[in-house]
Amino acid sequence: MWKKHTVHVVVGGVVLMFASVLSAPAGAEVLFSDDFAYANKTYLSGIGGWTATDATAHWALNDDGLGDGGTNSLQYPGVPSRDGRLYVRAGSGSVNHALSRPVTGEGNCLYASFLYKPLGIPGTYWFQLDTTGSIQGQLGRIDGKGANGQVELGCRMRTATVLSKKPLPLGQTAFVVMKVTMVAGSNNDTVQLWVNPPVGVPEPTADATAIAETGNDINPVTGILGFSFRVGQSNVGEKEVDWIRLGTTWEDVAGYPYLDAQGPAPKDGAQDVPRDAVLSWSPGQLAQSHDVYFGTDLQRVSQASRTAPLGVLVSQAQDANTYDPPGALAVGQTYYWRIDEVQGSTIHPGKIWSFVTEALGYPLQNVTAAASSSFASNTGPEKTIGGAGLTDDLHATAMEQMWLSSAAGPTPAWIQYRFDRVYRLQELWIWNSNQTIEPAVGVGAKDVLIEYSADGSTWTALGEAQFARAPGTPGYAHNTTVDLKGIVAQYVRLTIKSSWGGMLTQCGLSEVRFFYMPVWAREPNPASGATVVNPQVTLRWRAGREASSHAVYVSTDREAVRNGTAPAVTVAEPRYETSADLGRSYYWKVVEVNDAQTPKSWEGDVWSFTTTDTLVVDDFESYTDQDGAQVFSTWIDGLTDNFKSNGSTVGLATARNGTFCETTIFHGGRQSMPFAYDNTKLSLSEATRTFDPAQDWTAHGIKGLSLWFYGDPNNVAQQMYVKVNNIRIPYDGDVLNLQRRGWQTWYIDLTSNSLRNVTKLSIGFDRLGGVGGQGKVFVDDIRLTSHDRQLITPVAPDASGLQVRYQFESNANDSVAARHLTVTGKPQYAAGKVGQAILLNGATDFATVESSFDLPVYSATLWFRVEGGLGQRNILSIYDSAGGHGILAEIGSDGAFRFLHRFPFGASGGTEVRSTFSCADGTWYHAALVKAPEAMTLYLNGMPAGSATDMTRFDLALARLTIGVLKHDSPSRFFPGAIDEVRLYHRVLSAGEIAALAGLTMPYDQPF
Repeated sequence: MWKKHTVHVVVGGVVLMFASVLSAPAGAEVLFSDDFAYANKTYLSGIGGWTATDATAHWALNDDGLGDGGTNSLQYPGVPSRDGRLYVRAGSGSVNHALSRPVTGEGNCLYASFLYKPLGIPGTYWFQLDTTGSIQGQLGRIDGKGANGQVELGCRMRTATVLSKKPLPLGQTAFVVMKVTMVAGSNNDTVQLWVNPPVGVPEPTADATAIAETGNDINPVTGILGFSFRVGQSNVGEKEVDWIRLGTTWEDVAGYPYLDAQGPAPKDGAQDVPRDAVLSWSPGQLAQSHDVYFGTDLQRVSQASRTAPLGVLVSQAQDANTYDPPGALAVGQTYYWRIDEVQGSTIHPGKIWSFVTEALGYPLQNVTAAASSSFASNTGPEKTIGGAGLTDDLHATAMEQMWLSSAAGPTPAWIQYRFDRVYRLQELWIWNSNQTIEPAVGVGAKDVLIEYSADGSTWTALGEAQFARAPGTPGYAHNTTVDLKGIVAQYVRLTIKSSWGGMLTQCGLSEVRFFYMPVWAREPNPASGATVVNPQVTLRWRAGREASSHAVYVSTDREAVRNGTAPAVTVAEPRYETSADLGRSYYWKVVEVNDAQTPKSWEGDVWSFTTTDTLVVDDFESYTDQDGAQVFSTWIDGLTDNFKSNGSTVGLATARNGTFCETTIFHGGRQSMPFAYDNTKLSLSEATRTFDPAQDWTAHGIKGLSLWFYGDPNNVAQQMYVKVNNIRIPYDGDVLNLQRRGWQTWYIDLTSNSLRNVTKLSIGFDRLGGVGGQGKVFVDDIRLTSHDRQLITPVAPDASGLQVRYQFESNANDSVAARHLTVTGKPQYAAGKVGQAILLNGATDFATVESSFDLPVYSATLWFRVEGGLGQRNILSIYDSAGGHGILAEIGSDGAFRFLHRFPFGASGGTEVRSTFSCADGTWYHAALVKAPEAMTLYLNGMPAGSATDMTRFDLALARLTIGVLKHDSPSRFFPGAIDEVRLYHRVLSAGEIAALAGLTMPYDQPF
């Protein structure tokens, strides 16, 4: 039974339709476009007019192995994409392209747009227009800066970069538009930049504008000649770009729409396409209907029309952007297809696409060979299956690259092949013995009996065949094909009754190749071994060729699936939806069944997947500043009715970075929900999200709800709560957590309530002890989890493993091992977090000690308070005698905390963890840097703030510890502020010990 399945979805899941064509201003002209749909890893120099100066730095990618249905282009809503994108590696040189004509003359302008995905933090000079003027090549540029996993683009006219104020997370695709205008007069030329502007609308206000500096105008006579992507110099960030467009109007590069069909699936030129494939495409953006041409004749598909359908117009004026060919497609057939997009009375002819369906048989890979005898150890039967002597399927003449039987061996000689499982066999290719003596002596097999077996014991004769003689010359192609007639076998034996010469008792073969028919289930989706799978999962696979139904076995017991004792469900289509529990591993297999065939069933492999251990309720990543997509359109707050019901305000007062969410303080992803409460006039502040349809919070083994919140020292503590439907659950942690900067988690046990029909979730604050107050928190990553609640109890660490402790009680002495610090400058001692702290001026003050620190694993903890300063400010630095760093803790230019572990010691490399929020000036924070055997974790204020896998460990001792500066002998990165209670342990502290050192006293929830 053949049932179709779609093998592709439209670009980004979004198709943007326009009601009318955007009008193109007079003078509109597209001067260049490229979608980089080249072969994988095409070096661009000399391709499509590109010239490159570094072969290692720029090439097109069209094979990323992402398992995304063949989409190798960058994806952005509303911007159609074809396969392929440009990869720009950190290296040297540039890739350049000239415009079809220069853009010249005062008052004229050039627009450029492209999709951009940062993979690393960029430096200056990474995209620029090639101009002629007083400063050639530096007028009209895009630069970038970044930290903490985000990139901010800016534009430049000569030296001054103006930033867009729209940070982009690494790995996220953005839509970027740049405009350069040659303004009349001197020192007036401008460059403007847009990051993620709306697609298909008139030119909006730019995110950044830079004006030329004195003497730096573009020469209006020679103008703008081309453009380039640069690497090298200060540009170290890798990136990908796609769909670059340059033109003279906004509509040329950002207005779109594209009128022809895009993104064919199967991909153009695809091989091994399933016979039940459904054709799909991304519609032209003004298409009202689609004409589908489909067939096996390229000329007919190319020339057919509505008036001359030629038998290949298979669907006319259809609405859907999919087409399901009737029945099963032919095996090994090339098909051609074309989509004409219809817009009223206008038809936009499409390109010709093609694909090839799956072959009748596939080469069999897992084969072993045995023989009745061999002439020598280097002429054994294995030489016939390993490709020895084959180059491009043409065989050589060396005897040691073939099998040759022994003259003293039993006759008739035989050679036997064993496969890794039972197969339905299609055919056998033979390369006969091809020694140079073959024409004279003729040891090649001639008359051969072919037998087969499913178990190696019971044999059935297929019949006799005559193998063609080899020429005995190099470059020999196989010249015998044996039809195996679909036999079912795990063993095949060839008994050679005669050779071509008949002069010797020996005989031989050069190579054999078996082909099988794919009759069992294959290509599982999710892929076997997949993790983080949604528990409401639809299992899919490529059906066996003969299957009329499918028996699906699914269980958490691998052996039960393997031996068939797990429950089975029979389905008619190659898909099965099942409900699994969170955080568990499952095993499954498919038995393909057809009672009309022999055998009636084919058992498939055992596959596996592991479900995610949490389900997202809201991660706040989807909210923007567009109407209906703002966070307060989903989370209804008190401002909605002018604070008649409650005192909550959700979201920022003014949108930033394209959203009303917070984009600088977040737990996961790139944004969180600001929540301001005011219980001074009303008794509570509450925001509510409604679910439609209702959600079942008892499915998939759900046990709890967790959320993360971030406090502020200025908050007045109130009673936080959540309400699920009408069930109110108060926060049972330390109320002072609302006043702590840093992300904290709260676990809500759901097992005591029946929540099969959840329609509302509220987050709120009401008065504590009857006293109202105001405050603001950030909320992020609300999830359902299968974990039981686990509490961590703060416990003061004992002295085991403690190497040094600096309390800074009027001095810089060590209270553990007399590794006393030597201070430089004039640091002061004043009230700290615990007793006194050392105060550093950020210019000349620091402290250091030379010693020996053996730290294969370690924990370093301290309190710190930043008091201004710019750039990187070093808190703690531990390095070897040559100055090679091993441990580094510092505040970055963006205020984020950075923990670096580096081995081997040196000036570069290592693994770092950065906090996802900035450490505010004037606030005490507790930091803990923990390096376990396989991971490193940063804690801030007792809570995990980031982690990374790192299996390196110091096998050499570090020689110096420095506080307040990067290095003692070449001081830089001075720290301005206070540091207190510095401890260094020769062991891994527990989460409870770190919590106690951070001042936490009440149990808190284990983060999941």
